[in-house]
Amino acid sequence: MALKPERAGAVVFDEKTGFEIAADLCTGCGLCQLSCTHIKKRVFSFEGAFIEIPRVGKLESFAPQFTDDCDSCGFCLNYCGYEAIRLPGATRSWYGRALEERGERPPASVPGAGT
Repeated sequence: MALKPERAGAVVFDEKTGFEIAADLCTGCGLCQLSCTHIKKRVFSFEGAFIEIPRVGKLESFAPQFTDDCDSCGFCLNYCGYEAIRLPGATRSWYGRALEERGERPPASVPGAGT
């Protein structure tokens, strides 16, 4: 795996996929895994996803990691509502943009909310 955070709260660049991962923003909801298995295997399942979300320590902390089978299709980052997985420099996920277009506001925990 290419992910080796230098410090807690750091945004890590995954060299294989080209995505940024902000583990401190991950809630462990699994939408990235469900979107992955849906597009790749036509099922909604946490098993078999090309992204894993292991729990870190005893707290509600998670560290998303891509498997070697990941082909960087980007569906996971499109469905990450908390921007834990994103393209470098991106400030809004598909989820955040869709809410904005409907006149709704993303949760306050989403970076860029209210901007």
